[in-house]
Amino acid sequence: MNFKEQIASIFWLLLGAGLIFEGYRLEVGRLQEPGSGFVIFWMGIIISGLSLLLFASCLRHPAPKPEKPSPWFGRGWKKILAVLAALVVYAYLLIPLGFLLTTFLLMIFLFKGINPQRWLNALGGAVLSSLIVYLVFNYWLGVQLPQGIFR
Repeated sequence: MNFKEQIASIFWLLLGAGLIFEGYRLEVGRLQEPGSGFVIFWMGIIISGLSLLLFASCLRHPAPKPEKPSPWFGRGWKKILAVLAALVVYAYLLIPLGFLLTTFLLMIFLFKGINPQRWLNALGGAVLSSLIVYLVFNYWLGVQLPQGIFR
């Protein structure tokens, strides 16, 4: 049994139960006419179900011995701090440079600096992921994203 995973599954079960309660309180509605708590209620159901599966898995299988050191020790801290710093810079530059350019630069940093890829893969991944996210949020969901220098 992995005690940490059991504690985590209990945390998620409590969070899911809270979401179920709040979603029900806000009125769930039905599939054809969802209420304001519809998504919250069903997300609570999903989170609770997955947490119960995790807890059952912890009871069935003993915790394996770690084969490699945790990312929280050693060199992993440098990457974590670099990603946090990049996200702060991303938030700062999002309005002046715009969503597309800022997201592209962030993805280049992640593809080359954090998980080194070949330049062709990094550029292709950055362009593709930036455009897909932009299209989904801007056109499909109708979210107004910062235009920045592309006004």
